[in-house]
Amino acid sequence: MSAAQIETKFQQAIQLHQHGQLVQAKALYESILAVQPKHAQSLHFLGVLAHQTGNLEPAIALIGRAIEVAPGQPAFYCNLGNVQLQLKRFQEAVTSYERAISIKPDFADAHANLGTAFAELKRFGDALDSYNRAIAFQPNHPNAFYNRGNALLALDKVEAAVTSFQKAISLQPGFATAHCSLGAAFLTQGKLEEAINCARKALSINPNLAEAHGNLASALLEQGKSAEAMPWFANVIGLAETVTAKAGFVRCVRRVTFNEANPTIQTLLVRAITEAWTRPSNLRVPAISLVKQNPSIKRCLERVVSAWPKRLSIAELFGDSDLETIAEDPLLLCMLECIPIASVEFERFVTLTRKVMLDLVVNAEDLTLLEYVPPANILTFCCAVARQCFVSEYVYACAEEEREQSEALLLALTETLVAKVPVPAHWLAVAATYASLGSLPCVDAILEKMWPAPVNELLKQQLLEPLQEQSLRANIPAITPIEDSVSLLVQTQYEENPYPRWFRTPAFIEPVSVNVFFSNKFPKSAFQSIEQKDDVDILIA
Repeated sequence: MSAAQIETKFQQAIQLHQHGQLVQAKALYESILAVQPKHAQSLHFLGVLAHQTGNLEPAIALIGRAIEVAPGQPAFYCNLGNVQLQLKRFQEAVTSYERAISIKPDFADAHANLGTAFAELKRFGDALDSYNRAIAFQPNHPNAFYNRGNALLALDKVEAAVTSFQKAISLQPGFATAHCSLGAAFLTQGKLEEAINCARKALSINPNLAEAHGNLASALLEQGKSAEAMPWFANVIGLAETVTAKAGFVRCVRRVTFNEANPTIQTLLVRAITEAWTRPSNLRVPAISLVKQNPSIKRCLERVVSAWPKRLSIAELFGDSDLETIAEDPLLLCMLECIPIASVEFERFVTLTRKVMLDLVVNAEDLTLLEYVPPANILTFCCAVARQCFVSEYVYACAEEEREQSEALLLALTETLVAKVPVPAHWLAVAATYASLGSLPCVDAILEKMWPAPVNELLKQQLLEPLQEQSLRANIPAITPIEDSVSLLVQTQYEENPYPRWFRTPAFIEPVSVNVFFSNKFPKSAFQSIEQKDDVDILIA
């Protein structure tokens, strides 16, 4: 193949590449390299094509080979930097861009991309200098103005950032992320209507831009429009799963009382409680109100309230079909497992439910155990009720007859376990609605056996975690011994019934200094700032 033929084929490959016909372009580049292995431009553009198709390591290798053949090509170094940037090798990218600039000092794209690498390294001052140089060489560079605005925002130069974003938009009116960032700058300035308008404009261009959904949600929340903001935070979570969006959703939903079913919000509430986007008890109000929109639960609560304090049979409490539906309500289950439910209706519901479960196991007349075996969903529900009883420190009312039944079950459970006779899983679940399994004298026998998944979660709560706490307690240093009789009683009280009892570690957006925490907590107080040092002593009462 002659040099002229190679050049013709190369130009054909470039045209195909530019028109997005990547498979055909790749075949032509490779056919050139089969004849001329050191054809630098084919190596380079084959590397660019690999980058475009997500093959980043091959892209590095191909562009690196092109540089070995022709080390004086600034575009080679710039495109190598682009791949390194995507691989998060930011310092390597800086080196590549600087090499491109050393060869071609007025290479605007290299300056702009160098700024992006600096920004990723949190070197925002250097990033700003690079963007300014890119703009000096190419005054109509919308990306440089956009990224310059982001660097200015990071440097807390908000007014200048606004101007930079506006310039980027004037150069490229359909620049969705520039509209979005302009809205973020307005949000920082407290210009909420402007921020909302920018977010809506960005979403009209790109409906899936998560940051724009988040800006709109945040601005609406700052205006006190929690109900309007909530679905926008839900959109962000669906698009990007950011901690900020989850925190925003929690801020919106925590004081809302729902009057109708909302499956999207219910699904997010289940996640917020089980994944601890905040302390689960902070979501008690919306969770209770949404659970009550389940028709089966609503009917059951009405029966409970109208009958109280009478104890109901399973048919009287759940009717013909409500138990199945109630037992599978995911929000009710996670509430029972994680939150002390401070609601008169639900306290009575739990009180009557555990009595019904006990009646299915123990004959009230002669205290013998019955042969009832619940289906899997009812066992799961019973375990959730048991976990609620533990969460609530077993405060539920218990009549004398019911107490005798529960004691008979606990005794039979202990004797059966000690005798190493197979024990029905639901015995354990029902027993745990009346007493913590950790209080039984047969803990080792319980842990030796294999149990269904919901029972294992119950054992984790009532046996494994308390045992772990006991082992950790022995290694916690004490400043002085506790000898006073009253102090010993208080110690015992808090060890047996810790308040508040934590079941999930809440997620936090980021740690803040003591000064920031107190100034946010008490914005109108004359708080005296603490000197920034590492040895501040804080007394937690």
